[in-house]
Amino acid sequence: MHFAWTMLETAQQPAQGGGLIGLFLPMAVIFAIMYFFLIRPQAKKAKEMQKMLDSVTPGTEIVTNGGIHGIVKGVKGMNNEILIIQIAESVKIEIDRGAIGRVKGAETK
Repeated sequence: MHFAWTMLETAQQPAQGGGLIGLFLPMAVIFAIMYFFLIRPQAKKAKEMQKMLDSVTPGTEIVTNGGIHGIVKGVKGMNNEILIIQIAESVKIEIDRGAIGRVKGAETK
């Protein structure tokens, strides 16, 4: 009977040790892994893309996300967000600055 009573008392006591460190350490490690493998590279790529978009000026050869090759002939809009590109001898179209896929000659990795 004494053994059963001791087991009952032990089962009712709260667990000791670990505490907050045991709870938050794995979450911190997972967040650090996600930051270095997902968030940081994505932010770096977005920064490079914004730098490339800002460097586009008239005379720059570009390729749009839709695959259209052309030369920037002008910009318009309040923040220069619309580009006028020439895609053939006498054919000019307007595109949004965000539709640029890449700049020719400035090949990325």
